Amino acid sequence: MGSKKYIEIDYIKKELDFIKGRVFSKKEPWFINIPIIISVGAFILSLGTTFISYIHTKEQNIQNSKRELRILLQRTSSIARENYELFLNNNSNIKIAMSISGYIRLENALLLGQAIDIINSIPEKRVTAIEYCSLGEALVNAENRRDGLEYIKKALYVANDFTSEITALRSYASLLYNIGNIREGRKQYSTALNIFSKYGKYNEFQKMETQIYTELNWAQSEAYINNYSVALDHINML
Repeated sequence: MGSKKYIEIDYIKKELDFIKGRVFSKKEPWFINIPIIISVGAFILSLGTTFISYIHTKEQNIQNSKRELRILLQRTSSIARENYELFLNNNSNIKIAMSISGYIRLENALLLGQAIDIINSIPEKRVTAIEYCSLGEALVNAENRRDGLEYIKKALYVANDFTSEITALRSYASLLYNIGNIREGRKQYSTALNIFSKYGKYNEFQKMETQIYTELNWAQSEAYINNYSVALDHINML
């Protein structure tokens, strides 16, 4: 693909040099000289074809990257489940479980490194909030909270629909609790509870369901920092 691009560029350069030679070698105006007009037309056509080819190749590369990113994110999600099931099914032999878990964590780290490289190569406007959020949560699960926070913040920035935004808000709030920023975490949960001031087209059942899950997540975060009385208050809001 790269050699083809260089051949096209070289061809365009030769066409341009040829046209310049024809134009400057003639005394009459170039626009009444039929051979020059044909050469100019051919040059414009070549330039247009090359530009369209470039745009098509760029778009294809983005689509391939997004496809690979989705595969990696799906795999990292399944790894977390596999690791949990490993200890659940081998609680009588912790040494074996820990040994296998080490290989699983290594695979996860390699996959996350690939996912980061790919997602950073895609134009930001072409990455969805769910993709950013999925990577952020996978990084947090791998105990990389700093990078996880950055990608979840990006998810909030690009979120442009209800599902994406509520998912990002809850994830962001939960992570803020995990890193000890309780005040900002409560602010994000509060924003999540008021999300229907921005998205008002949903029916009462959908609104109630959303609020219940948000309150439960908030209660879980409060319980995580041993603030059980506040956690109970949010449960009582249900």
